[in-house]
Amino acid sequence: MSRQPAPNQTLAGKSGSAFRFHNTELCRICNVFLSGIRAEQALGEVLVIMRKISGLENIFGLLYSPDKDLLEPIKDSAGKSFPPLELNRNLLGLLASDRKGLELESIDLKSLGQSHPWWPFFKLNKAALKSVQAHLLFPLGTGRELYGMLVLYQGADSVVPDSEKLLLLQLAARQAALGLARLSLIKSVKDTRFKTRLKTLEVETLQDVGLAISSHLDLNQLTRELLLRAVSVLNANRAMVLLDNPEVSSVAAPARMYVAESFG
Repeated sequence: MSRQPAPNQTLAGKSGSAFRFHNTELCRICNVFLSGIRAEQALGEVLVIMRKISGLENIFGLLYSPDKDLLEPIKDSAGKSFPPLELNRNLLGLLASDRKGLELESIDLKSLGQSHPWWPFFKLNKAALKSVQAHLLFPLGTGRELYGMLVLYQGADSVVPDSEKLLLLQLAARQAALGLARLSLIKSVKDTRFKTRLKTLEVETLQDVGLAISSHLDLNQLTRELLLRAVSVLNANRAMVLLDNPEVSSVAAPARMYVAESFG
């Protein structure tokens, strides 16, 4: 059985200057995700590099928004607009259950069959994909996670990529997927740290409130202390403490409450 050459061996077969150029540009994609910028901005810069190394302008990118069950298009430097694509959690789960569903290098829509793992996605978004004359899809995923997608479409002046350009696009998409996975992991760690710090602050505040209640005999001073603690934990702009006035008749229950302390 003949063995297929590795991607880097295929590219290495080109002239030395062309190989160095493509290798440098692919390395730039890695560096984009090390600069600390947001995912949308990073993917936008990746698109610029991909257009440069492939000579193809008809590429756009989308980022997955799990809260909306959508692949949302990023702002395109070429000034073109593209529709969002639907990807609900059930469908994403089916793709993730497939061993290579989220890690496919490219999906040719013209030869896509009903047995293909991405067929339900194509069927769901058929109208949107046809409206932009989508030709190739590049899922940006790793393992069981999907972070976005690159779409190659056919315009009036566009050309179908040859095998060499397709390989470059696949390598670039793979680098972009790993970069987006890195950004997602960093965001997850930051969110976890923030939640941990917030939880610690809440526990410390409860302890301080307990100490304040036991140490203050002045009701006005106590309510002021409690209000400030609540505002700091809840990050509120306005707050008030209402106390019951037992001197008011119980018939007028709403009127028995009075503002003991306010903020904002």
